[in-house]
Amino acid sequence: MHPWFLIGAMLMSTTAGDPAMPPPVASLVEAERAFAKMAETVSVRDAFLANLADGALLFNPGPVDGRALYEGRAPSAVLLAWQPVYAEIAASADFGFTTGPWSFSPDRESDPVAFGHFVSVWKKPAGGSWKVAVDIGIGHERMPATPALTFRTSDDPDPWPRDAAGMAEKRAGLLAADAAFAEAFARGAAGAFGAWGAPDVRRYRDGAAPVLGRAAVMAAAGAGGGGVMRATDADVAPSGDLGYTAGYRGAPVAAYYVRIWRLEENRVWKVVLDIESAVPEGD
Repeated sequence: MHPWFLIGAMLMSTTAGDPAMPPPVASLVEAERAFAKMAETVSVRDAFLANLADGALLFNPGPVDGRALYEGRAPSAVLLAWQPVYAEIAASADFGFTTGPWSFSPDRESDPVAFGHFVSVWKKPAGGSWKVAVDIGIGHERMPATPALTFRTSDDPDPWPRDAAGMAEKRAGLLAADAAFAEAFARGAAGAFGAWGAPDVRRYRDGAAPVLGRAAVMAAAGAGGGGVMRATDADVAPSGDLGYTAGYRGAPVAAYYVRIWRLEENRVWKVVLDIESAVPEGD
């Protein structure tokens, strides 16, 4: 179990020094911070149940129904602290993701004993508030510093149809891109990220700090690949410019993955974040 899913939390973020953000992405950052603040002042159980969408996908380490996971939990004295350092939002302003560091302490008087990064995909229904649709994390050694908050918004003109047929077409296109990435990955991880990674792609793996930028990600991924990948879930923003896929990668390194995609030049899907939750040995 990742420490990210242990009970108890507090907010470790400030708004001082934040860059000027357009209201849609600012509301997403505020939702993340309010979520963490509620975990600090009330309980993690209540915070997750207040912020998880129905059917939210959490990884523990494999995929589970997030609401079902927390409905059976009670408050605890442990301390889990986190903050967003990057946020991105779709042109439709109702779909986005956040990521940043977390730390875990066994109680509020103890120093942190575990560290890592989280990734959360958020959705905002019409007339509603932001809710977490997907949440996953990795663990790694303590990082020397926390970077300043950065963000990205889309200026896509949003020409895509939003009816059921249009949304199904968008999702099918994203799944096709994920399948093509999987085929390339089987031939070599570095080549897959070279072909399908955005210039600012991020790679998250247990035991290592996040890697940012296509060249650095290709170097970290190396020539190795292999393992059959199979997507089991996917969703796309109504504007069709941001989405995610989630699934499973088999041996030699079995893991669950979440892959966040952005529609870039020539309307081609590119990976902007790739995170894996390793399957424990023996599972």
